[in-house]
Amino acid sequence: MTNLSREKIENLKSKVKGQIVLPSDSSYNEVRQIWNAMIERRPALIVRCAEADDVPPAIAFARENGLEISIRGAGHNIAGNAVCDNGVMIDFSTMRLVRVDAEKKRAYVEPGATLADFDEAAQSHGLATPVGINSTTGIAGLTLGGGFGWLTRKYGMTIDNLLSVDAVTADGERIRASENENADLFWAIRGGGGNFAVVTRFEFKLHEVGPEILAGLIVFPIRPGKTGTDPVSRICKIRTRGAQRVGYHAQGSPFTISSRRCAWQGGSCACDLLHWGCCAGQKTD
Repeated sequence: MTNLSREKIENLKSKVKGQIVLPSDSSYNEVRQIWNAMIERRPALIVRCAEADDVPPAIAFARENGLEISIRGAGHNIAGNAVCDNGVMIDFSTMRLVRVDAEKKRAYVEPGATLADFDEAAQSHGLATPVGINSTTGIAGLTLGGGFGWLTRKYGMTIDNLLSVDAVTADGERIRASENENADLFWAIRGGGGNFAVVTRFEFKLHEVGPEILAGLIVFPIRPGKTGTDPVSRICKIRTRGAQRVGYHAQGSPFTISSRRCAWQGGSCACDLLHWGCCAGQKTD
């Protein structure tokens, strides 16, 4: 474990409003824990940011002491990139504020927010944007990796709805990036991987969705359905492993059904697995 002098640590504490967590602290093991419990790494120091202004001192501290930096949003990344060994972990898990401007249809989101935080705030105004499918996923990691969700087919990927970010560069400068300001950085952070800057706030475009929607599994009867007049755009027959079932084409994209087990119940098909695109089954019109 990297040894840091008390003087350096106290100097960092004087510059941040958030909490500094050290390996000797009783809360250390809990704070360094992320969603994937298989990740076992031990940062030399954790900066639990209370505000964006805590980030530049944390970066400067790491640079001055030759330490690696890792960034934790909500801590849901499976690979465990949020936690480094013997470095500085910048932890945003306490920065979860989501502010919604319903009139402009905009959401301003801190990097520690989860999808549950985002959806709760946006849906109180009947608004949403494509942000994944699991409520515990972090908005930061999802967005910077591209992001897709239940609304993607209609409204695009998460990054398609990202309008701007506030960020801190490697030299500690606080900047804003959008299509019109620091456009090269804005291009890079939208799915570019990492190591470009530390994002401290996201601005999203919102859409009118809900708060009540119709969703769930669609199951059709065995008997032939009507074509061209149903609410769905097209009804077609699907043959899979000798059993005839009925699927549909929605918005011009093929919806196919495959299953390890197919149980015919009351004239309907109950399937284990539904998926989009190519199927092992044979489709016949």
